[in-house]
Amino acid sequence: MPPDPAESKLLDYYTTLSTPLANQVIGSIKADITTTANTAGESALGDVIADAQVAATSSATTGNAVVAMTNPGGIRTDLLNDAATPGRKSKG
Repeated sequence: MPPDPAESKLLDYYTTLSTPLANQVIGSIKADITTTANTAGESALGDVIADAQVAATSSATTGNAVVAMTNPGGIRTDLLNDAATPGRKSKG
């Protein structure tokens, strides 16, 4: 099926518009944060994700959460020691 010219034009427009934001560094880490599980089945990345979930939902206005869990199957890739940008492609 050939590409639709109207869709291609729209996609090109928004790609050009979003490129500066997609390449802006939004964070970095000093060491890899991996999905490698310990003997309890926990990973450093899973812990970071669960900690972030609690931080985002622990106030009275966001639900008063005191615990969070994550499914290790939902963690797609390790976070590697490099700069993070919204447009960065997954390495996993």
